[in-house]
Amino acid sequence: MKNDTTTGQVEITGSNTNHKITLSDIGIQANAEGDGTTVLADLQFTHLFFISLLELVESPNTPEELKNDINVALPLFTAILKQVSVTLDDTGQNIAGCRFTLHNLNKLRLTSVKEDDPTGEETPHPLDEEGLEHIRSVVAGYFESAGISVALRMALAISNGVDVENEPIDQLKARLFPNSKDLTSKQWAMPKFIADSLSKVIKGVNRDRAIDQYTASSANPRARKSSFKVAGRETETEFIFDPERLAISTAEQFADRLMELRDAKVLQTFFALMKYANIHDTAAYREVPISDVMELVLKPSGENKFNTPQRREFTEILEMLAAMSITVSIIGEQVNKKTGKGKPVLKEEKGVKLFRLEATYSVKKEFQSIPKESLSKDLHFDRTVINRFSGELLPGKSHLFGARASVYFDSLLHLDANKDAKAILLGFQFQTRFNQLMDKNQCIEYDRGYLIDLCDYAKTNQTKPSKATKQIENNLDKLIKAGIISGYSGLTNIDTDRIKIRPPKIPALKASA
Repeated sequence: MKNDTTTGQVEITGSNTNHKITLSDIGIQANAEGDGTTVLADLQFTHLFFISLLELVESPNTPEELKNDINVALPLFTAILKQVSVTLDDTGQNIAGCRFTLHNLNKLRLTSVKEDDPTGEETPHPLDEEGLEHIRSVVAGYFESAGISVALRMALAISNGVDVENEPIDQLKARLFPNSKDLTSKQWAMPKFIADSLSKVIKGVNRDRAIDQYTASSANPRARKSSFKVAGRETETEFIFDPERLAISTAEQFADRLMELRDAKVLQTFFALMKYANIHDTAAYREVPISDVMELVLKPSGENKFNTPQRREFTEILEMLAAMSITVSIIGEQVNKKTGKGKPVLKEEKGVKLFRLEATYSVKKEFQSIPKESLSKDLHFDRTVINRFSGELLPGKSHLFGARASVYFDSLLHLDANKDAKAILLGFQFQTRFNQLMDKNQCIEYDRGYLIDLCDYAKTNQTKPSKATKQIENNLDKLIKAGIISGYSGLTNIDTDRIKIRPPKIPALKASA
């Protein structure tokens, strides 16, 4: 899809032709329907939205990347955007969602040029349903851009009587989290819901328990549930896997997949997705080259390019993350507003998918000369390597981004997953625990035996405890060097001894308070 802002044309590539939709001679008609007055009242926010778009384009203070977002979308918006509305969060100050309606679609002039036509002659024909659906998806994609987001927030501010003329553009830009503005360039954040849930499962996961839970879920092997529960005093966290997408049909296969949650490469891939979302201040991904996310956590094999094995491994982990979801149950209290009395209730956040993935794959090298109409999706495409992808973190759960997030250091991404795997695992657990504390200067403590189990040093510990202690020490020293912790004490060869972990020296985690 290409957009020419000078001619007002959007080009759509079809299966056998290149389509061009012309938007000329179509404008916004505020009183196109109804008696005019009612429609004008209904379209008040839409009117403010278009004013905001034009103000941002003309303002010398608007960053170029935001202007580009608006200039790309404006011709299409001007032609077919009928009405825009927003929903607000619980505070009534922030935009939680956006809806739009379109009109004048029947007036779009669709022309096409056959690829094998040397004359380049255009043939007009009606806009089919595929073209209409593509237009809707294009509009939805524009609303996910930073420039359009700023315009929505500006329109909301104007409607609330705020003088935006002297308001810094950065203050109007939508941020991924309420505390995103507190982060440095060397930090990133994830929803506390996900951070705490992932930490609990990593802490509680056990291969034997996984097999037992899977087997006990049903007497019928075909009906067994690919999920693992970790129960606390008032909270139960359940990680659920899609058995068809991950080819899980036995207890052993389920246990293998579950234990991968402790795999440093799996963790860092998810961290990279979160870091990318932090950089762009959106949980949505649209046509992102997989290398753009890979470079946040991996080093290219040579010539600044990632090799096929690297891409294949990253692809496999992305697809695994897209096949996982979380359900959390909490025993809480509901207070009667009239009497002030509370009663226990069970609250559940069900089916939170980690990531929705829409992947783009390339034709295998040996088949690249085959005409497009002769290609088979099952035979000719390399579906083990993603080229580009679209998707969304925690799809349909935008409210989970509305709370202050848990904050992490970039150094957790920069540790080597091959050499520093256990340090990455420990680093995530430590930072998650520090995020949970109100006092950011408070130390945390763990039994030595817990760290031995988490790092899978039990066999070494049975035969040579001093060697296992040294391995723990090496990992902790790596975390000190990475700035994730500032020190530790109490490390001995005795499993029941408590190890004190000191928080980082810089007050970096204050953002998650």
